Amino acid sequence: MGIKTFISSLLLISISLFIATIIFTPIQNQEIKEVPEITFKNSMMYDINDKTVTQLMEAETTYHYKNRDELYNATVILKSEDKDTYVSDTITADFIEVTKDFLKFKGNVNYHQSTGTSLQSEELIYNRILKNLTGEKEFIAFYNGNKLEGNSLSIQKDKTIFKSKDNKPVKINITMTKDK
Repeated sequence: MGIKTFISSLLLISISLFIATIIFTPIQNQEIKEVPEITFKNSMMYDINDKTVTQLMEAETTYHYKNRDELYNATVILKSEDKDTYVSDTITADFIEVTKDFLKFKGNVNYHQSTGTSLQSEELIYNRILKNLTGEKEFIAFYNGNKLEGNSLSIQKDKTIFKSKDNKPVKINITMTKDK
C-alpha cells in the first residue's frame, strides 16, 4: 500500500512539473534557416533564346533556393544578341547571387570584355532587364593599356560611365604610343 502511494505521488509530481514547465517556459522565436531545394557541384547553366546561347554560368558549387540561386567560385559569360558583332562579357567572382532581375557579384570580381576592357572590384551588380553593370565599390579598370581607378561605375550597352564620389579625383593612367 505504501508503494502505491509513493508511485502515485511521484506520478503526480512529475505531471505537475511537466505542466508547469510548459506553461511558464517562454516560447523562443527560432530563426527559420532557409535550406536549398537542390545543390549542384561543378555545374553549368545555359540561357538560350530562339537564336543562340545568351548566357553561360559555371560554378564549383550552386545552391538553388525558391527565389534565388547562390553560386560559389563562379564564372558568368554574357553574349551580345547582335548577330553583326560578337561581344562577350566574362565575369568571375567568389560569390554570385542570381535572382530573376539581378546578378550580384561579390568578392574578387573580375570583368573582361572581348573588346579589351577589364575591371577589378569587390562588388558589381548586373541588371538583367536593363542590361547594365553597376558598382559602388572601389575599382580598377584597364582599357588598351590605360588604367582608371574610381569608386562608382556604370557600364551600359552604348556607354560607360566612371565616377568618383565625395569629390575624390578619378585616377587615370593613360599610356601614349606613337604610330610608326
